Amino acid sequence: MILNYYKRWTTCEQLTNDPVKCDEFEQGRKSHVINMPMGFDYSLDRIRFNLSVKMPAIFGIMIMKSYND
Repeated sequence: MILNYYKRWTTCEQLTNDPVKCDEFEQGRKSHVINMPMGFDYSLDRIRFNLSVKMPAIFGIMIMKSYND
């Protein structure tokens, strides 16, 4: 589902069929690996990526963390 969101805003490709371990963030957590080219610094592609993917993710994380506090 989240991959469908990213595909609307940027070119992306799922690199793994099954989730892989990412214990460096949280023990027992698994995640899919995707490739999302962001473009060069200050390019239109990078600006689009930041506005449509990066900034909503940052605000979402901030909101989720505020519920834990």
